[in-house]
Amino acid sequence: MWIQDVDGDGADELIVPESVQAGSHGSNSNDAILLTAYDRVTQGFMLNVESTLALRTLIGDAGG
Repeated sequence: MWIQDVDGDGADELIVPESVQAGSHGSNSNDAILLTAYDRVTQGFMLNVESTLALRTLIGDAGG
């Protein structure tokens, strides 16, 4: 996990990475990495859909 201002609003989002098996062989080379962004709110954290989509698009574009 890390914090980063993904959407440029001056407030950091909490970025949570996760790995999802994308193939059936169980090898790490078949894993997909997903990032999810959360905004800090009074009661904890709330999913930031726009920032999550922006991060996932960056990963997809970098992958080929």
